[in-house]
Amino acid sequence: MMQGVNQIKPTRLNHTRLTKAVDVTRIKPKTILLGSSTALRLSPVHPVFVNTQPAYNLGLPGAGMQEQLLYFQHALINQPDLKQLIISLDFFSFGVGVKKAPDFIEDRLQKNRITTQDALNAIFSLSAFKSSWDTLAANRASKTSVSALTGLENQSGVTPDQGNSRVLKNFQVVISSYFQQEERYKNYQISNERLKDFKTIIDICRQRKIAVKVFFSPTHAVQLQALHLAGLSSAYKDWQRQVVKIIPTWDFTGYSQINTESMSGEMKNYVDGAHYQYRIADLILNRMFQYQLETVPSDFGVLLTPKTIEPHFAAVRADQIVWEKNNPKMIKFVQDLYAKANR
Repeated sequence: MMQGVNQIKPTRLNHTRLTKAVDVTRIKPKTILLGSSTALRLSPVHPVFVNTQPAYNLGLPGAGMQEQLLYFQHALINQPDLKQLIISLDFFSFGVGVKKAPDFIEDRLQKNRITTQDALNAIFSLSAFKSSWDTLAANRASKTSVSALTGLENQSGVTPDQGNSRVLKNFQVVISSYFQQEERYKNYQISNERLKDFKTIIDICRQRKIAVKVFFSPTHAVQLQALHLAGLSSAYKDWQRQVVKIIPTWDFTGYSQINTESMSGEMKNYVDGAHYQYRIADLILNRMFQYQLETVPSDFGVLLTPKTIEPHFAAVRADQIVWEKNNPKMIKFVQDLYAKANR
């Protein structure tokens, strides 16, 4: 890999399943950051990972727990001495309707090199030629969307202070898609099979003495309101209960000062209702690893166990009532999207 020539890969997000499978065979990371697209802002170069490098972000957009399990097992094949795993959990990843991504090919996993078919496609396809050209151009301009070294989505890929219309559009698109898609909120049901996939990951970590930390991804308060309007509040709580039975889990959802940021052109915490900014990813890691805790708001992040989860639900419900009373515009914003999705 040559700096200024091919270290930066602007088209990697178009081939995430392939490139990340190959990266794992090449880098052999000792720390893995696992999850869906909400995990992509977790930094493998955060100071908490200084003693367990190389670290790699194995976030996969739209991935359910079955895909995540298979990629985790792929990582173990290539690095039996895996030291640490961080898992970012999303509600949709445990749903009956979640599907494997179109670019998911199981045959490329559990191997220590790129498959012949993937190699041929990468070398000879027209898209490969275009990707090579884009790679050279991006390296000359020092711009990218994904790092080939860490799997981390590049910070220049999200522009802060985009203006009210752009921010509202981001929230509108994501929340509307959750209302409309079978694998998100529409006709959602928790899958026992996906829960088993998650438990398998945790069981493997315990057997191999791999340090593991798990957290519920910090959605914005309006995303929780969307879930409530979809009639899924009870299912959401049951999902959290089931996860916490398997392993104590950090909860970054709720109505903290981070999650309740007003929607505006100057948002510092969120890209849309489901995806947070890089600074929030750092706060998550700070909280879980007890690192520079003075930087983390006191109401952001709590470790849930079977004994503490019910009192936590009661506290979250009380915070929700206050938030709903004080934010009628955001409530109406979500209600309008829900009504439009159900016409």
